Order: sequence, then C-alpha cells, then structure tokens
Amino acid sequence: MRKKQMITLLVILIAVVAALLAVVLGKKHATAKQEAEEEAETVYVGAFDGSDVTGFSFYSSDDDGNDVLLAFELEDGSWVYSGDPEMETDADTIDTFLGEMGSVSANSVIEGVDDISEYGIDDPAQVFTVDFSDGSEEVFTFGAVNEIIGGYYLQVSGDDNVYLVNATVMSSTLNKSAESFAVEEEDEEEDLSE
Repeated sequence: MRKKQMITLLVILIAVVAALLAVVLGKKHATAKQEAEEEAETVYVGAFDGSDVTGFSFYSSDDDGNDVLLAFELEDGSWVYSGDPEMETDADTIDTFLGEMGSVSANSVIEGVDDISEYGIDDPAQVFTVDFSDGSEEVFTFGAVNEIIGGYYLQVSGDDNVYLVNATVMSSTLNKSAESFAVEEEDEEEDLSE
C-alpha cells in the first residue's frame, strides 16, 4: 500500500513539474513572439550602416546662438572636421553617433504627403546630410515639433512620406558641438603615457 502511495505521489509530482515547465516555456515563447512582432512593426527611417558613411553634416549652435554647420569627412581612415582639420576626432564617438542616426525609428508614418509645409519640412529645424562610399547622399530634414504627441516630423530625401520620430533625436543625438566628436584630453594623456 505504501509503495502504491509513493508511486501516485511521484506521478503527481512529475505532472506538476511538467505543467510548470510548460507554463514557463509557453511564456518565454509568447514573449519572444511578441518581441519579434514589435520589431517587425518598427519602421526605420533612412536606415543605413555607419561603415558605409564617408561624410556627414548637420547644424549646431555656437556660444552666441548662431547656426554653425558641422561637417565631417572620412579621409585616409580618419574623420576630419572641416571647421578645424587639426582637431583630433574620436572614431568611437562618431561610430556611435552614426549608429544612432542610422537606426532612427518612426513612431508613426504619414504616407504620400503633398504639402510638406503642414509638417514644417519647408522650414527645417535641422538638416542632417550623410554621404556614402558609393557616392550617394541622403538628407534627413527635420520639421516642426508635434506638441500633442511629442516628437519631430522628418522626411528623408527620395521618400514622399513624413515620419514622426522621437524628440530625443533632436534634443540629444543631434544636439552636439564639434567638440563632442573630439578626443577627450584624458584620452590623449593616456595615449601619451603608453
């Protein structure tokens, strides 16, 4: 009798463990499926690979609030700032920046826009231009801010659509000075001491 009870308990225990395992695996599968669906729904605007970039430019504000064009060109494997060719640039910082700009995602898409002035594209808040190794160029024109939803309207050259993108693209990623791309003095001192 005791042996029969032990077998019954063992069978119940195995059934409970199997049920728990099925629930855990089911949740993992559902989470992975949901993440894959969300990734498939993500719209990347003008997506590009930073390793194909040979130049880029955008506007920044100087200390007096004037717009200054920041332009960088890849020369002999090193990035050169046109405003100060002697400035030593930080390749990792530029790679990170290009990675962020090459993966801008849209919160929404407005297709087939006829009048870009409705979105401020005709009076841009920012223009980011990127040149590629194949000689092509893409221009990202940032228009008005959407105060209700939040974010900026963006149009990429050759694309009739207008995209609403997160405001951090303007407030963080493109809110840089030339010095943001320079090698920090600590890095220079470390290189000299080695």
